[in-house]
Amino acid sequence: MKKIGCILILLLIVFIFSACEKIIDGGEIDWFFTAKDYLEELGSKIKFKLPPNKDGFSGAVWGTDVYSYDSAIGAAAVHAGVITLEAGGEATIEILEGASSYKGTTDNGITTSDWGPYDYSYKFIK
Repeated sequence: MKKIGCILILLLIVFIFSACEKIIDGGEIDWFFTAKDYLEELGSKIKFKLPPNKDGFSGAVWGTDVYSYDSAIGAAAVHAGVITLEAGGEATIEILEGASSYKGTTDNGITTSDWGPYDYSYKFIK
């Protein structure tokens, strides 16, 4: 019985530590900012704040759901439905390994482009 209790306690400790994942505060960024400054560690999660975009232009984006790391985070966040151009807002990304290709689509008024293999990617944590 003691052995089962110890195992349950260890599992609880592992669960608590895994639930406490660190999210880096990237602060407020402009609409052309990319993830290239955050490639040190795969799996890093970074939260950014974007102001409202009154100009409507938001930078280039490659991919859908998973974006090449040089894609403008603000435009990709609108494309993914995380924020809007009009209101801006907060968006959290996770740094991923590169993909063999990126498929462009049009969503939420943002058109992204196709691209081939790239070193790093990111996706949004919703």
